[in-house]
Amino acid sequence: MFFYIEAVDLFNNTAISEIFNYTVFNDNIPPEINAFWISPENPYEFQEIKVYAEVSDNLALKDIYTCYRINGSEWYVIRMSENLSVFMATIPGQPAGTVIDIYVVARDIYGNTIQSQIVTVRVLESTETTSTGFIQPPTNTILLVGILVIAIAGVSIILIRKKRK
Repeated sequence: MFFYIEAVDLFNNTAISEIFNYTVFNDNIPPEINAFWISPENPYEFQEIKVYAEVSDNLALKDIYTCYRINGSEWYVIRMSENLSVFMATIPGQPAGTVIDIYVVARDIYGNTIQSQIVTVRVLESTETTSTGFIQPPTNTILLVGILVIAIAGVSIILIRKKRK
């Protein structure tokens, strides 16, 4: 489409712009989900699950969502936020034994959508082993041990200083 702009003021002065060219087309190419992963892959009870996706489009993305359901119930939808071209959402921690189905949906500015495959995870108890065979303590346990070590070291220093006096 070619067009120009003509303006006329109250005194009949006329100005005409240069000729512009505007191409109208319909995009029917959906976005691409280049990568999709969760962390941790083997969540423990009440541990948040981070969902990550790398998504691209030939023109512009509009919306990226994480969809999840708990134990086969209704689907929940979370809008993903972007950080350095990686989109991220957080699924709240769940009790041990919970089965969570997760997928990502991307939509571009023309409404073209794509859905990732569904990933299913089962929330582990803090004493269960992962597929590698190792027992991973929950994050809270690691934090507690760290605090205890610091507290013991602090008390030891105080006792040593009192003993020297």
